[in-house]
Amino acid sequence: MSSASEYEKRRLENIKKNEEILLRLGLNAVAPCRELKRSEPSALSIVTKSDAKRHTIGLESYLPKRRSTRNKELKSERLESKEKEISENHEENCTVHMEEDEADALIDLDTWCDMNNIQPGPWVDGHYRGWVNEDVRQSLGIASSASEAWESNGGGKFSYRNPYGHMDTKSIKKDTKTRSSAKEWARKMIYKNPNAYFYRHTCPGEEQKYGEWSEEEVDLFVQVAKTYGSGDKWGLFASHIPHRVGYQCSAAYREIVIPRGLIRDPNFRITRNGKAIYVGRHCH
Repeated sequence: MSSASEYEKRRLENIKKNEEILLRLGLNAVAPCRELKRSEPSALSIVTKSDAKRHTIGLESYLPKRRSTRNKELKSERLESKEKEISENHEENCTVHMEEDEADALIDLDTWCDMNNIQPGPWVDGHYRGWVNEDVRQSLGIASSASEAWESNGGGKFSYRNPYGHMDTKSIKKDTKTRSSAKEWARKMIYKNPNAYFYRHTCPGEEQKYGEWSEEEVDLFVQVAKTYGSGDKWGLFASHIPHRVGYQCSAAYREIVIPRGLIRDPNFRITRNGKAIYVGRHCH
């Protein structure tokens, strides 16, 4: 406590001495601090319209504003470089489009085989002329011909609007809800129209296989095509290919058999990228 009191005494003495010195010097009042004022923006710092133009997007914004001969030449060179770049990009884009158009050009199957050193397979005429696989037909009790199967199971005139062949329009209306499911409709046609059934179904009790085709399946496909033809009636065709249905055989025909030249069908052409395109029977 004594040290603190001693310190306080010295502090007060020093204050008193300082005040006496200020009085002798005539500085008895402390001048108030000047209020700092923010400087007003100068005229040079105000952005003008000409300065704003410098921010314009484009090639001009990168060029200096001095009008010397050297700058004019520099501007000309940069503009020329920019135009050349645009021209080159345009040529590249045109080349890409030309390559795409060339890739989409259709060529006949013989030319395709020659271009790719493919030993071409036999020609077909785009029609399947067989019936249900004989072993399958006998095991399921399907009639021995299309006409017999149709007539022995109700007959009638077939149309896509009336696929059952019913002559009674009331029966057609009753079956409308069932026909909304193509697969369910096809299931009911196993004896009357086996082509419709096998287009969406395998043999009863046989599991459908999905995914890539094995070489054994492709070989069997080609053998069936050589024997009975190919190009339509894919349901009947599929009855010869275990675990596959008609729409799978149709896809394999376009994606595997035709591009590999295993079977030649005049109803198809091929792009240079190897995609088989159906062009129709009117093109040959």
